[in-house]
Amino acid sequence: MNDSECFGESIANARDFRVRINAEFLNGCEFDCAGCFVKRKSGYTDNDMDVLVDVIQEFRKNGYTFDEVILGATDFFGAYNSIEVINDERFTNIFKDGDVVLTLLSTLQSDVSVICSKICEFNTRFQFEGLEVEVLIPVDVKQLHEVNRGYIENLKDKIKLLDLFNADVDYALQLNIRDLDKEMENFDIVAITRLVREEFGTILEFNPSFMRSANIDKVVETLGRWNNILERSLNESNKNDVTLTISNKYHAGNNERTFTFKNGTLYSTPFIYENVVAIKPEFAIKKSNDFYTMNDINGFEFNANVSQFQYMEETDDCEDCQHVASCVSKLILQYMQANDIKHCLLSRKSIELYDN
Repeated sequence: MNDSECFGESIANARDFRVRINAEFLNGCEFDCAGCFVKRKSGYTDNDMDVLVDVIQEFRKNGYTFDEVILGATDFFGAYNSIEVINDERFTNIFKDGDVVLTLLSTLQSDVSVICSKICEFNTRFQFEGLEVEVLIPVDVKQLHEVNRGYIENLKDKIKLLDLFNADVDYALQLNIRDLDKEMENFDIVAITRLVREEFGTILEFNPSFMRSANIDKVVETLGRWNNILERSLNESNKNDVTLTISNKYHAGNNERTFTFKNGTLYSTPFIYENVVAIKPEFAIKKSNDFYTMNDINGFEFNANVSQFQYMEETDDCEDCQHVASCVSKLILQYMQANDIKHCLLSRKSIELYDN
């Protein structure tokens, strides 16, 4: 989970152009996790599934490498319609050639019997050679901060159940970004990531779920506090203990694009520490007919890039920043423009640690 096939690969040297879709099909969730802003009521229609399958084929016909579907936005084992989705033959057929990764989200809080039952149902539908499943596991960071052995051992036991999948499985833990200094005394992001690596053998990702909120003032405030945590915690000697994906200037850029798909519409997905789901008109890609064409998608991308470069002049310091090309490729200025934000949203001090 710590490696990317296009890590450090500029668009000029790109071997292919990768596309993935975050399909928000799951409805409901049993759990109410700290820092989660996902709206639980969702789902999909027959037409939504047809549009998803068609746009995947459209990418492939035009030379793109379509390599991942993220099934969200709620907990796979805790959602109410997980079985409905995986029983849809149109959905399962996306993975039949073994060249598309299926990413699932789960806190693994469900009972063992529920997890095993859903994995068993999954295995009856997904019998494809070479299938890869990635599981992103949001964790209770307070329990890790306190090194709660009961929580840690229980989570390890639940993770072992993932071996029941009839697929190659990889996983990573996720921390919902929020004002953790307010919740915990002496919070240490480096200590937490080291613990995750030592106890679970994987990385800790940072999930900006809070950026789904419509309260932009609160979003900006929370990002500021998160940047403070990073700048207080990271230094030259410990930076490699933390997977700060945003520091890779090519990741989630023009040669690696993620779209969000919800209610039959594709949305552009800015990358601000991680993929940001923004279900707003400014990010919606319009269809010229019942299904998407590459002209629809490429036209949106072109206009988004032009608009971002124009918006640079209205920001406090993007115009003279050495990172601006990377931020444009990650659609960060698109997010800023849509929400009338003028100042930098990132910790440049932390990002620049990784330049050395």
